[in-house]
Order: sequence, then structure tokens, then C-alpha cells
Amino acid sequence: MTKKSYKILGKTITNAFVERTGGLIFTSGPTIETLMKDMDRLYKEDGMGSVANFVMEGIEDDDIAKFDGARDYLIETMRVSKNDDPSVRKYFQMAIKLTGLGHMDMFIHFNKSQTLLLDGLFNKYSITEHQDVQELLFDAENPSPRPILTRDGIKSFLAEHNIDYTEQELDEFIELAKFEDSEFGKDKIGQIEFYHNIHSHYVFSEDHNTSLLRKICNSAYGGSEDKEKREAMKRCVDRTVKILEVADRLNVIVNVDAEQTYIQKTLDSLTRQMQTKFHRDREAFIMNGYQSYLKATPEHIKLEIERCRRADIAFGLKIVRGAYMNEERRLASKKNYESPIWETIEDTHESYNLNIKNCMNNLDPIKDKILVASHNVDSCNIAKALMKQNNLDSSSVCFGQLKGFSDSLTYSLKDQGYNVIKYLPYGPTNYLIPYLLRRGHESKEVMREHLFLDDISDEIRARLHLRKKPRPA
Repeated sequence: MTKKSYKILGKTITNAFVERTGGLIFTSGPTIETLMKDMDRLYKEDGMGSVANFVMEGIEDDDIAKFDGARDYLIETMRVSKNDDPSVRKYFQMAIKLTGLGHMDMFIHFNKSQTLLLDGLFNKYSITEHQDVQELLFDAENPSPRPILTRDGIKSFLAEHNIDYTEQELDEFIELAKFEDSEFGKDKIGQIEFYHNIHSHYVFSEDHNTSLLRKICNSAYGGSEDKEKREAMKRCVDRTVKILEVADRLNVIVNVDAEQTYIQKTLDSLTRQMQTKFHRDREAFIMNGYQSYLKATPEHIKLEIERCRRADIAFGLKIVRGAYMNEERRLASKKNYESPIWETIEDTHESYNLNIKNCMNNLDPIKDKILVASHNVDSCNIAKALMKQNNLDSSSVCFGQLKGFSDSLTYSLKDQGYNVIKYLPYGPTNYLIPYLLRRGHESKEVMREHLFLDDISDEIRARLHLRKKPRPA
């Protein structure tokens, strides 16, 4: 679409049109300067925070210069916005997409092995034994024990996949998977410790790799490792860590966007490792995204909260409904597997509300954080009730909506005293166009869940005709 428009109308005319129509309504423009102007206006006029969302994503080729440039641009955004001072613009947050720092084929590649480890090994070959259940407020009336993976279960998996191994290699793999103070026996691995310790790529030390882990991962790739993709992943995580180091120093919250299911296990794996590194002795500032339209999300959120409690680190979660529904359903239909998406919007609403309940009922207000990213009035009301029930304030719970959507809800929450942010997409116009097209497709679902459909339709028409929109009452 972008290339066609550039060819027919020319780049200058196309960019000008986008920047004066959809770009004006739904984004904060093409530069850091236009972003800061929007961000400061929101705070000075309305006392509202912002999330700077650089919209580059989904790059298919390993364009090292482009990815390094994205890293530098994100760091520059933080340094300019914060004036290199943690005390400046405390209302400023960042959003990053890991697919803006590394190429899609690489993430798809590593997702195959991460899926094999989690689903093909642990979930398929684990068993349930009696064990103590952590005192977390999920299913308090009927808690169910977490599954465990035994030595014999691993052997069965290795036999199924024709993977040769020695007993020493198996010992090393089991030791890698276990916590140092594991409550399980020598030949048993708990779900939380497996989820915490086993990854297809280690961010901070390749010393964690064992020969058997590499054999398992390579079996997902057809038997041999792709060294180019391994090097590309090292570059990607190095870029991400550099961004997080600056965010840590400048006290900037970083929201890591959830993406498509065919890469999400890898994204989660990388983000978990970074949270473990940076959240050890401080409050959460890395907020991992969870999409509630996925059937698996409620269980994943429970698992993540338990992992953080067991590892004694803060948890940071951003709860959204989801942004890739059409693509996910098309892919499931094309490849003939069960759609990962809930069948109805009502199912998604129920999932979303359960997810924020499980987060807030287990949130430590001293160190944990949650972003309730929703355009749905009912969900926001449920979140407010849960805050009151759990004696939580705006230091640990934040509400958020996209720029151009749900202003009535945003200002209502702000007027009631809640911490509210607007997501502000920004970046070169050729990056903004795909974002706007995707939002256009997905916004139908946003509209369906919103109670102010007529108001929003009027609002968009008013803005497109350049009429001044009054601030909601």
C-alpha cells in the first residue's frame, strides 16, 4: 500500500496527506520533536502521561544498520525526553517491539525450539504429583498442583525425537532446569523452574547452554543450528539490553509489546530473562504484554506471577485484548489448526477481566506494576473495583488507551484521579502508514467493545474535517 501510493502520488504528497489526516488523529508525528510536543501538551493541559511508541516492526531481512539505527533512535528518544535526568518528565514511558530490533525469520526460527521445549517436552511429558501449592489468590477454593517433568519423561521425549544423549548430558540438563533450592528430588523438575530456567537462547550467558539442550533445540531446526540466526539473535538482545540499561538509569518504564503467536514464545523467553536481571532489587519497569484474546493467556499470566514470586523479583505486566486477531485466525484456517483466539468477543472480555483480577489480587504494591490497557468501560470499572478491594493506588496500577481512541474514557478516568497514559505512536511516515492500516483493520473490534461508538464516529469525522474537538465533559 505504501509503495503503491509513493509510486502514484509521490512520497512528498503521500506523506503530507497521511500526516494531516490519520497521522494527525492517531499518531504523534514523524520525529522526536513532534512526539515531545504532543507529550508535553497532554501533561500540561490534562495532567496525563504518555507512552512513546516507535512503530517500526516486522522487518523480514536482517538489516543490521536499520536495527542498530532503531536502537539508537529509541535511546535518543529517552535521553532527549528525559534530558538525561531521571527526575525530568516522570510522566514519560517507552514502548518497544522486539521485531523492531531483530528480523522476523530469526524470531520464527527460535520460536520453533522454544515451542518444542515448552509444549513438545514439558507440557506433553509432564505428570501431576501431590505437592504444596503457593499461596496465591488464583483458584483459592480449588487449587490444582503444578505438573512436574521426570527423568523418565525426558527420556521418552528424547526417544520420540531420536536424540542421542549420555546420562551425563541428561544430568546437566536437569541441573540447568532446576532452582538451586529446588523442592523437588534429583530427577524431577517443577513447572515454574523449567519455565524460568530453560530457554532456546540465553540473553546474558551462553554458559547456561548444555549439549543436550542444544541437541533438543537443533532437532526443531532439522538437526543443525543456523549460526547466522544465532548471531542475529545475539545482536538483537544486545540492542535490547542497551535500551533497558538506559531506561534503568533514567527511570523509564518500558512496555514490551506482545506480537503474533508464531513468535511470542521467543519474545516472552527473552523478556522473562531481562526482567529477572533488572527486577532483582528494584520495582518493575519492564512491562511484558499479554493478549487476552488468546485462549492460553490466563494460564500464562498465572505462571508468570508464580515465577516472579518464586524467583523473588517484581512482576510487570501490560494486559491488552490483542492486535493481530485477523492474521491469527487466517493463519489457523490456512494451516488447519485450532485458532488460538477465543471464539467470541464475550470470551475475550471474560478472559481480560480474569487476567486483571489475577494480577491485582496478587500484586505487591511496593514493587509490582500493571498496565490496564483497555478501551472497554466495563473492564476499567472492574479494575477500579479491584484496586479498591486490594487497597492499590496509582503507583502500581495504570490505565492506558491509544491516541485517537476512547478519549471519553481516558478523561473520565483521569478526572476520577486515576493514573492514565496515552499511547503515542511516532516515527518516519513510511513506518506510520502500516501502523495506521493495521489499526484500521483492528479498530472494528475496539469499536465493538466500546460503549461510546457514536461519540467516536462523530469525533473521527470532526477531526478529519479539521473541526476543533471539545474536551469531553
